[in-house]
Amino acid sequence: PVIDDDPVQLEILRDHFSRKGVLHSPLAANGQQALDLISSVPTEIEVIICDIYMPELDGIEFLEKLGKLASRAPVILVSGGDARQLRAAEQLAHCYGVQCIDVMRKPLQLDNRWRVRLCSRSPRSNWATT
Repeated sequence: PVIDDDPVQLEILRDHFSRKGVLHSPLAANGQQALDLISSVPTEIEVIICDIYMPELDGIEFLEKLGKLASRAPVILVSGGDARQLRAAEQLAHCYGVQCIDVMRKPLQLDNRWRVRLCSRSPRSNWATT
C-alpha cells in the first residue's frame, strides 16, 4: 500500500504505479487504515510506501505495529522532513524489525532513477520494472 495523508500525493503515486503496470496499489490516509488493509490482504505485500507525518496513526507508530505483526514487506519511508529525521525513522524501523529499503524526501521525483533505485534495493522489486 501507499500511505500518505495528502490526497494529491496518493493520486500521484497511484497514477505513477498504474503507468508502471502495477494494477493494485491500495491507498491509505494513515497508518491505521494501512494496517487494516494489510490484515485483509491474503497475499504477501510486495512493498509499502509510508509517509512519516500523518494524523491518527503516524508513520513511526505504523512501523512499530508492523514490526509486531512480523511483516516481511519492505518499506520505503517518505517525508517532507529533513534527512536527519528520515534517517532516524529508518533506524527506528530496523529496531522494530521492519525491513526499510529506502528513505526519500518529498516531493518525490518519480522518474526512471526512482524506479532503478527501488529495483536495486528491494529483493522482490520486479513490480517496479514493468
